[in-house]
Amino acid sequence: DTGATISKTGTGNASVGWDVVNNGNISVANSSGLLLSGSYSGNGTANLNTSGSLALNGSLAGNSALAVNGGNIGFYDFEGTDTLALSGNYNINHYNYGNSRLAANITNAGQAILTENLYSSASNGFSTSWRNLNGGSLALNNSSDLVLSTPSYSATLINDTGATISKTGTGNASVGW
Repeated sequence: DTGATISKTGTGNASVGWDVVNNGNISVANSSGLLLSGSYSGNGTANLNTSGSLALNGSLAGNSALAVNGGNIGFYDFEGTDTLALSGNYNINHYNYGNSRLAANITNAGQAILTENLYSSASNGFSTSWRNLNGGSLALNNSSDLVLSTPSYSATLINDTGATISKTGTGNASVGW
């Protein structure tokens, strides 16, 4: 509910296998991770501190929004036909849950930094899209790539007027979407 908090404290990882409707706050402590492996929906926030990680695994159940404050957000076989609207300042990183694989639609009004490869994983016929809205940015850091997992999958990177895609750090990055 609005104003309620789900907290992951201490170090190490934890997981929630239930469907999560987040209209409140998800809080993850530094050096720890929380895996949500049921469906996700709602219009809430995620306070991930400096090095906390939230991994979304399962399905997107309806158009939803998540304001992310710091830390890392990962997509681990996260799929759905609806849209997840992200905002805030955050890294895209799987933490300890395997490669980040996305088969859903993301709109980004925040400042996102891709710190690893992000694979389109259009399983079950879902497509993948990442749309930077006006004022939003996606930085590909070091050798981070947007990878099309299988040629028959569909993945689209959209950069609206006033949005930014940049390459930071060392090494080469590529966009295969």
